[in-house]
Amino acid sequence: MREGKDTLTYKRTVQALYNHLKENSDPRFELRLIMYEVLGVMEFKLPKKPYQLKMAKALKIAQDLHDDQLKAELYSLYAEYSSSSDYLLYNLKALEIQGRVGHAYFPYVRNRYFSVSNALYRTEDYRQSIAYGKACLQLKTGDAKHWDPALYIFQMDLLGASYKKLGMDDSVTYYYQKIIDTLERNKHDNKLWVNLWFGIAKGNIGQVLVKQKKVKEGKTLIQEYLKSSIAYNDQLNISLSQNALAYVFYLQKNYHQALGSWRAAYHASLMAGSVENTIESLKGISDVYRQVGQTDSAFHYYNLCNSYSDSLTATINQSRLSAMNAKLAFDNMQKKLEMANITINNERSTRNLILVVLLLGAVILFLIYKRKRLSEQYLKAEIEYKRKTAEQEARKAKEEVFIFTKQIIEKNQLINTLREELASDAVNKSIDTKHAIENLSSYTLVTDSEWEKFRGEFSKAFPDFFLKLKSKAEQITPAEMRLAALIFLQLDNFQIANTLGISKDSVARSKRRLRQRLNLNQDASLEDYLNSIQSGINETSIALQTQTQSIIMD
Repeated sequence: MREGKDTLTYKRTVQALYNHLKENSDPRFELRLIMYEVLGVMEFKLPKKPYQLKMAKALKIAQDLHDDQLKAELYSLYAEYSSSSDYLLYNLKALEIQGRVGHAYFPYVRNRYFSVSNALYRTEDYRQSIAYGKACLQLKTGDAKHWDPALYIFQMDLLGASYKKLGMDDSVTYYYQKIIDTLERNKHDNKLWVNLWFGIAKGNIGQVLVKQKKVKEGKTLIQEYLKSSIAYNDQLNISLSQNALAYVFYLQKNYHQALGSWRAAYHASLMAGSVENTIESLKGISDVYRQVGQTDSAFHYYNLCNSYSDSLTATINQSRLSAMNAKLAFDNMQKKLEMANITINNERSTRNLILVVLLLGAVILFLIYKRKRLSEQYLKAEIEYKRKTAEQEARKAKEEVFIFTKQIIEKNQLINTLREELASDAVNKSIDTKHAIENLSSYTLVTDSEWEKFRGEFSKAFPDFFLKLKSKAEQITPAEMRLAALIFLQLDNFQIANTLGISKDSVARSKRRLRQRLNLNQDASLEDYLNSIQSGINETSIALQTQTQSIIMD
């Protein structure tokens, strides 16, 4: 209710001032009245559009009065009032004039430098962001009365972040250490805010230490960063610290914890609306799945990461294009102000210049569109190439599985032949002959390394098999999964026994345990069930099983 009264009072005051202006025409009074009115619009969050023409009129009045100080103040106000695409342009114009007039006449000029530094950082112009950021810090020794200590912290953070993007680690450490020193020297009432910035500074220093192979020290600082971010419930810094911590786990090959931290970073970045952190977390998740051999998941998150990355690139390009268009519009406005009292011939020249500018803008837009189309075609071709490569790898893996199975069967046939020859030998009662038969019976055809190679190729050839088997029986053992794969390949009990180095009776018992694990009915066929869980049994797997059976018959 109070806000409504304040707004009403403001509107009545503005109306009274305009009534006074009608009776006493004064350009300077009108200019200040417009500034007062616009500040009220911003304060009470009123619609801005009706006041755009008034802002343009105020700029013309300042131009006619040749008052640079007023022009600088108007540009600063216009920057806060205008859209994001105009924000950087009008701030730069304000700084240009304020520098010429003298910073002493503008108490909050440092805020303008920080705004420009921040805007340049967001358009990825890190070196220019650093230049304006340093200029902001140099003004700290000037007007202490209007200096905001928090702004000093924010600016040093922006400098440290810019240097981190450029890979200049010494400068990153320098500015974040300055934040720590500043917080330790000055007292603040908001302890959570102070702890958050201690955490931010330490976390960034910790990331530099990790890059310098000082992983243990760096990890401790990053964990402090995460703890303070959670305490402050700052989703942006939670995502940043989780991404940093996940990378440490990844370096230590602790893929389980790395995946957990990157997932937490992903959810926090979505809540914070940070596309850049979302991209980093998705790339990390994809890398973890690639390391643990889950290629489908790796490919899924890699594509999702690329989708966000393309979106971010498009947004940045759009911002740069909007800034360029805003500059064209600003230059156009300046031309109109300067040419207001010039002859018709000069107006014609100005009109021709505007047409050239518009034509140039159209050419630039066409080139940007053309580049975007080429980028889309390249991305499409890259995805198609990856799809074909994945299919080729799958076919090759199926061939490897077939060759592996064929070798098992051939080795089994060789053992059978040797056993028969030894058993029929006239001296089969000798101790050596008995030992030979016993050794053949316990001979394991596949070594651990061979099994590991087989498991990798089998997973590529039949990516759904082990995953679905695990989903049917969460407690299934690695030995039971190995048995299930051999049954799926149509090997009989004798071949499985020789492959695993166990007896046929042990194979039968293992099959019974596997049936129980899968909760199969008494009448259900274990072999048919295992075939059914590989989605649809594609043509390649059917051909593999047919070839396996033909070898057994031979």
